[in-house]
Amino acid sequence: EGLSRAANQRLQQLADQGQALAPGRGYSMASLPPALVQQVSREGSADVLVIMGAQHSAQRRYGPALYCLDRALQLQPDHVRGHYARGQ
Repeated sequence: EGLSRAANQRLQQLADQGQALAPGRGYSMASLPPALVQQVSREGSADVLVIMGAQHSAQRRYGPALYCLDRALQLQPDHVRGHYARGQ
């Protein structure tokens, strides 16, 4: 759990600096709406983030969709629907 907490803190530092959580994964932090970044950073439920990602994807907003799904998988790495949605 300590490693997970440290990893999440580092990811938040990167997000605060405007850097991508996953460089080369289809989005950059600078291209995301600030309101979305704030909403995702406050959300603690991987299920909710997967739903948000699916909604963005259905509207062809792939950068925000990938961002939501990546954050969901950071919170819950074994989230099956998150992996499925990320692979679509």
